Amino acid sequence: MTLDEPDAPLGNPESAAVLANGDMAVATSSPAAVHLFDDRGRYIQQIGDQGSGPFEYQNPSIVRTDGSTVYVWDSEQLRLLAFDDEGREIDEWIHFSQALADFDVEEETLLGYRSGIRSGAFVSGQQIEDGEGIFATGEVTDEHVVLSFLDGSGTLRASQEHVYYASPARASIYAYDRDLGQTQTYHIEDGDFSVNEFAQNLTDRESIIDYVTENSRFYKLNVLADQSFLAALQHGSITYGDDGLSDFDRALNIHHVGEEGQAKGCEQIELDFESTGDDPIIGYTDNGFIFLETEQENGDLTYRIYLMGLDGENH
Repeated sequence: MTLDEPDAPLGNPESAAVLANGDMAVATSSPAAVHLFDDRGRYIQQIGDQGSGPFEYQNPSIVRTDGSTVYVWDSEQLRLLAFDDEGREIDEWIHFSQALADFDVEEETLLGYRSGIRSGAFVSGQQIEDGEGIFATGEVTDEHVVLSFLDGSGTLRASQEHVYYASPARASIYAYDRDLGQTQTYHIEDGDFSVNEFAQNLTDRESIIDYVTENSRFYKLNVLADQSFLAALQHGSITYGDDGLSDFDRALNIHHVGEEGQAKGCEQIELDFESTGDDPIIGYTDNGFIFLETEQENGDLTYRIYLMGLDGENH
């Protein structure tokens, strides 16, 4: 669907979530806002407002939903806001101290994929009311740290008693059982996936840029309604010259993986720097990924959002 423009310019969609009634919440930057659209892309209203007061945000970088509640993560103020499906305020939590690259909410627990860390566990569960830690899992490596600098790195989904996540540096799905405190690993066979050892200093900016533009990454993971997985692995390269970008050769291998880790199929999608960039997946549904394309004509930007399903096609 094509998104209608609200009264203010709709700038840079960063994240989206589809509610049970078919409406879609879309978080944008420049300006920072969360907008609500119906299932045909028609604009309904803005949710919350930019600011530092109650139920306000400075950078609403992630939106998620349980079907009826819209959860908004403000990555600048490290706060989580909750609104109902008509944009009314429900609750907010402001006690967090760690930045998140992705999250999910299960009852009274915030399940978070921690960003900006160089050691320790990168996936955690904590009580949503007071931030008390429940569990932590996921091993950080130098390759994980470096590939996490790319936009869109960090992916986590929750389903029943499990938390599913992936490191950008490994072609594997991790299933953490919250009841047993145990992790099961499902490796994905992908001949295009290649992550080399990062042997430089983590403060060497030039080495980091070279590394992230030459290596693959596990980009996005989703758990579907039938408990199987969609795993988007990104590969290819980006080349910069003296005058900026000189070559963009990136693609996504979308793997369908059974609930026991068995391979069920794979589709490849070529990315385009102008329309998709390096980070086109902005959300999840029970049936696939929410995929963003941008079209520019005569200086005007048009945003189109698709559901990418099991066949790798946009719907």
